[in-house]
Amino acid sequence: MDNSNQIQGGIGISLVDVFGFLVGAWRKLLLAGLSGAILGASLWFFLGAYSAEYVLQNAGNSNALALNLVSWKMLQRGLPHLAVQISNNDKASENQGDAFKAFASEEWWYKNVKPGFALSKADLKDLPSSDKYAVEAGNTIVNFTLNMTGSSESLAIDNVKLAANFMRTGGSYLELRNLISDYASDMVVSQAQIQKEISSTEIDLSYYYQQVRMLEELNKRFPRKTTIGLLTVDQNDLSNKSLSISGQIIDANNRINKSKESLQRYNDQLTQIAVMKVFIEKASPLMDQNFDGLMLCTKLLEIEKQLRSDLADKDTVRQVVLDGIRLSLHEIQTRFTHGLEPSSPPVSSGRKGIVKSTVGGFAASFFLMFLLLMGARLWAHFRSYGADDL
Repeated sequence: MDNSNQIQGGIGISLVDVFGFLVGAWRKLLLAGLSGAILGASLWFFLGAYSAEYVLQNAGNSNALALNLVSWKMLQRGLPHLAVQISNNDKASENQGDAFKAFASEEWWYKNVKPGFALSKADLKDLPSSDKYAVEAGNTIVNFTLNMTGSSESLAIDNVKLAANFMRTGGSYLELRNLISDYASDMVVSQAQIQKEISSTEIDLSYYYQQVRMLEELNKRFPRKTTIGLLTVDQNDLSNKSLSISGQIIDANNRINKSKESLQRYNDQLTQIAVMKVFIEKASPLMDQNFDGLMLCTKLLEIEKQLRSDLADKDTVRQVVLDGIRLSLHEIQTRFTHGLEPSSPPVSSGRKGIVKSTVGGFAASFFLMFLLLMGARLWAHFRSYGADDL
C-alpha cells in the first residue's frame, strides 16, 4: 500500500486520524476519567482501611535471650503454619478469624513485620568487610515494626496488638515445641548410648576382677617381703607390664574402682533420663491443647515445680535435670515477654491510599472509555469500507 501508516488489509487508521480522534473525544475521555476518579475516591471513603503501627523492642539484643536473624527467619516460616493449625482447631475467636487468615500467609510476615537492624546496608558499606564486629552488628535485630489495617482506627490498633500478641505467644509456642522435641530425641539416643557404655564397662569390670584373682594367686605363690605403697597407675601405660605383682594388683584395683565410678555415673544418667521422661509425658499432651506459648510456659513450670517437690532432700542427681528444664523455660518465657516489649503504644497513621485509589479510578475509566470510543471508530471504518466494496 502507498500509505505506510495504514493497517494491512485496506482497513486502517492513520496516526493523523488517531490524533484527530483524541482531540475530538477529549471531553468524553476527561469526563470518564473524572467519573472514575470520583468513584475511586468514594470507594476509598467507604472501603478504605486504616493503618496502625506497633514497634516491639528486641530487648537484650546483646545477649543470648534476644531473637537473632536465624531465629527470626525460623519464626517467619513457623508462625504461618501455626496460624493454620490454630484456625483448623477452632482456637481463634470469631472476630479473630480474618486476622489469622492473614497470619497464615508467609508473605504477610515478610511484608508487615519489618526487623530493624543495628546497622543498615549503607552503614556496612562504610565498614571493612573483614570486621567481624561490624558483620555481627549488621545481623543484630534491634526492634520489630508491625503494621496492620482495619475498617476503623480502633480496629486497626486492635489488629496490630493481636499480631504482636500472636508473635509472642506463637513464637514461644514454637520454641517450646522444639524444646520438647529435642528432649525426646536426645533422651532416646542418650539412653541407648548409656546402655551400651554400661554393658561395655561391666564386661571390662569382669576381666579386671579375674585379673585381680590371678595376680593374688601369683602373689601367694611368690610372696615378697617388701611392701609397695599405693600407686596411681595409668591404665593405658604399656609399662604396667613391667610392674611387680603387687603393683599390678594395685593397678587392677584402680581400674575396678574407676569402672565402678563410671557405672555409678551411667546409672545416675539413666536416673536423670527417667526424670526427663516423666516431664515429657506430662508436657506432651499440653502441646496439643494450648497454642499460647506464654501460658504453656507457666503450666510447664508448674509441672517442673511438682516434680521437684516429689524429690527427696539433697537428691542432686535428679535436681540438676529439673534445674536445666527450669532454666530453658525461663529463657523462652523471658525472650517473648521482656525480650519483646513495646517501645510505645500502637499508633494509627490514619487512612492511606486515597491518591492511589483516585488515580487508579481515573486511569481505569479513561482507558476503558478510550477502548470503547476507539472500538466504535474502528467499527464505523469497517462498515464504511464494506459499503464501498459493495
